[in-house]
Amino acid sequence: GKPTLHTIKTLLRRQTYSFILIYMLTIPFCFTSEKAKEIYGGQPPQYQTPLASGFDLRAFVPEGENILTIHPQGRILIKTGIRIAIPIIENEITELQIRSRSGLAFKHGVCVLNGIGTIDNDYRGELGVILYNAGHEPFEIKIGDRIAQGIFNPLKQCIWQEVSQEDFEANYCNTERGSGGFGSTGKI
Repeated sequence: GKPTLHTIKTLLRRQTYSFILIYMLTIPFCFTSEKAKEIYGGQPPQYQTPLASGFDLRAFVPEGENILTIHPQGRILIKTGIRIAIPIIENEITELQIRSRSGLAFKHGVCVLNGIGTIDNDYRGELGVILYNAGHEPFEIKIGDRIAQGIFNPLKQCIWQEVSQEDFEANYCNTERGSGGFGSTGKI
């Protein structure tokens, strides 16, 4: 018989998932303690949906504390209870980007302070997240709360080539923008 929309969606979903499994990275990780392992339910950090870009990082507060408070206009470094080893993939360095969770940013004004935090490929310590409260009320973070998301991103390093300022002007500034910046392309 003719396949239903539900059947097609199910087949598509299965194909997409098997494609994703083929291309997933293996990231070695460890918990920093048994308590850290408990807040992640004994599982690695999770993607909340099969096609999500980022995985969740959870708050791991110091021993003896269960709640951390970020006051308005305040910032705090929150540990996550995990360490990772980021692999080099196809001869490319990979970084881990730490990004804000959109719900925390929109509903409470709580975001990753430096926009996107970078975890370098060779860092092996416990992951930490710098959160900033841009809201008007104190914000409480409990142990195990999802505080940020992580996204792996391949990147390129470069070799710097010094040239004279005259050579730079003559050979590298012939773009539409040139050296214009900070609003030089107009307001709209």
